Amino acid sequence: MMFNKNKTDRNSTLQNSNTQIFSVISNSAVFKGDICTENDLRIDGRVEGNINSKGKVIIGTEGYIKGKIMSTSVEIYGKFLGDVIVSDTVILKTSSYYKGQITTHNMKIETGASFFGSCKMPNDEKIESSFKEKIETSSTETDNKNSDNIIPSTTSSILNIKNE
Repeated sequence: MMFNKNKTDRNSTLQNSNTQIFSVISNSAVFKGDICTENDLRIDGRVEGNINSKGKVIIGTEGYIKGKIMSTSVEIYGKFLGDVIVSDTVILKTSSYYKGQITTHNMKIETGASFFGSCKMPNDEKIESSFKEKIETSSTETDNKNSDNIIPSTTSSILNIKNE
């Protein structure tokens, strides 16, 4: 009888539509290759490849990504080397290190974040065409030169923002 009760509880939990679905790459994981997901994604480990998410991508403080991200929004606490295209917001937290080009509508950089790159803030039509173009030509052509030897600096940042 207890077995049936647990089975019923487990099934009702799985069928609960209010439960948020997300994927996690733990801090001990190393993933090489492209990731596509319909849901939110949290990365606490190492990813070398492109990420395409219809949800939010969070890079934890121990997270490291080398590749490209296309998603609704990105929140960076760790280290990311590559380009980002999001339809909503990019947030660089105090502990973050980012090097690359960002295409977004909104951007927030907290004090102490390291940002080396540029940011484009195109209108809706341009960001949609950019999404389509990047999805079609998605590849892992990232810069391999000394990327593992970069040490985050919280005292200097290079910022180029263009509104189109």
